[in-house]
Amino acid sequence: MTDSNLHHVLLHLHIFKNAGTTFDRALLKLFNDKMTAYDTEDPGARISIEHLTEIQRANPSSNVITSHQVGLPAPVYSNVVFHPVFFLRNPVERIQSCYHFEKDVQKLMGDDVTMEMYVRRNLNNPKINACFGIQLATIADSRYIINWNRDELTGVVVNSALHNMQTARCFGLVDRFDESFEFICHRLKNYFPELRQPITPTQQNISEASKNISDKTKYVQESLSPQTYAEMLAALQPEITLYETAQRVFENRYKQYLQQIRA
Repeated sequence: MTDSNLHHVLLHLHIFKNAGTTFDRALLKLFNDKMTAYDTEDPGARISIEHLTEIQRANPSSNVITSHQVGLPAPVYSNVVFHPVFFLRNPVERIQSCYHFEKDVQKLMGDDVTMEMYVRRNLNNPKINACFGIQLATIADSRYIINWNRDELTGVVVNSALHNMQTARCFGLVDRFDESFEFICHRLKNYFPELRQPITPTQQNISEASKNISDKTKYVQESLSPQTYAEMLAALQPEITLYETAQRVFENRYKQYLQQIRA
């Protein structure tokens, strides 16, 4: 089968509080009615490979599918090629973003709920949740995670996530969003001509944008008791490893990209 007979789909693995809304709005400007956003009515559900196949076949003209509930691997079948894209974020800095978004924007908790209370609640939750495990679980092979429990995030899952990040055609970092968007467009423009159009994404749902990562991580530490902070770091260690590795991979790829366009 020739490339001209293939239908390409940009699959956005929209991880909560990882600049997904900003990315989606930029894609919507470019793809318009060729973009499908899909989540089930159950916010805790995950979309299987078979279900994603059904979604794509129900929307055969879509070149973008975005969902908070999809993972990897992407489906593989005749004449359709999925190109997964995801953004990763500093896990500690992410904590404060999740807390303020759920408290101040979504109004899911009262004004008296402190970050200490919020982090402890999520630490005590055995399920993969907004704060702990979601980045790993989203980009690892979902077939290793049957019940969406944090104790399923074994070394095998961590290695799977690392492998999928390192072999992905492209991914982004929230703290380098503009560079990430530029690089993603560069890597995928041969499959999606829409990505050749000049566009500057408008950031959405960015809490405390004036603070840098160092300020935000310090803010998290100062908002927690020493014990809770230590437990949080221990729980986040696999995702910290993933993020720090992703930083190195992205830096190398972006440098090579700049050398290529300047040559």
